Amino acid sequence: IGDRSEEVRGWAVHTLDTYACFAGDDRPVEWIQIFKRVLETQRAAGPRAAAAAGLGRYPAHADAVLPPLVAAMSSREPEVQTAAILALGWLGSKAASAVPGMVECLRHDDAQVRGAASYSLGLLGDSSAPVFDVLVAGLGDEDRWVKRHCVESLGRLGKGSERVADVLVAVITAADTDPYIGGVAVEAIVGAGLRDRAVSALSAGLRKDAAATPTVAFALCALDAPAAAKSLDDLIAMASKGERLSDVLASLRLLGPKAARSVAAITPHLSSDDQRTRISAAVALGAIGPGAKEALPSLERSARDADANVALASKQAIEAIRAASEPGR
Repeated sequence: IGDRSEEVRGWAVHTLDTYACFAGDDRPVEWIQIFKRVLETQRAAGPRAAAAAGLGRYPAHADAVLPPLVAAMSSREPEVQTAAILALGWLGSKAASAVPGMVECLRHDDAQVRGAASYSLGLLGDSSAPVFDVLVAGLGDEDRWVKRHCVESLGRLGKGSERVADVLVAVITAADTDPYIGGVAVEAIVGAGLRDRAVSALSAGLRKDAAATPTVAFALCALDAPAAAKSLDDLIAMASKGERLSDVLASLRLLGPKAARSVAAITPHLSSDDQRTRISAAVALGAIGPGAKEALPSLERSARDADANVALASKQAIEAIRAASEPGR
């Protein structure tokens, strides 16, 4: 740690942090002083970021590690800020005093800093209005990972909250919602115990607009809503017609085995002129598992595709289907 080389110092601190991460109760308490000294005296961002992470491994000693981490959260180096924010999140509710500063970090110019703040805010246990408001604002962030963590944090902090249910439903029903973010929103709804209210709101919206978006149809299927069967039919119809194909294939992939009825609609897209569509179709079939056995002949042809990525996705899908359907593989 006292070496002349910044690279050596960085690896030394990183190694101590890695040990502290996996050592459990055996992590040496005296290392807290080492991490603090590096964080407060080193100039290079790499070693300081690793030291901040190291301090986050000591939730049982929050009184000792909290002050330097709160100070590092205001660092001018995004790498150090990000590490400090994540470390504060690992301390959980013991780092509640860091909430105001973390709220400001969610407005930072750097996406990594915003992502860390959106993630850690969900771990600190503060569901006050400022936290809720900044997380809702973060749903409009241009960065996909910031959006994801805002959704997850709202779910963690909003257990039983009708307001959070309405916000997450709005994420799912937005016309431009990424199916992946929609899937995260569904998981957040279930984790927060908000399924019934979400199903009611999504079903009501479906009655008003019979043409459900792929993400709404996916959500109703994933939540086992009364309209799940019709919603899967809608996704199958969209797949057959090639409508919003990227979103539809992504939604069917996320549904996995529940989408077994869609195999016949997905399989023709293995022959699409578009490389990404062929990959998406193979991945969706692999996610369905044994229910996609009828697609194996088509996947075996796709495994010889001239495009290496399509061939790989098809081989992986074949393996996933066979492994799941043949115990002991």
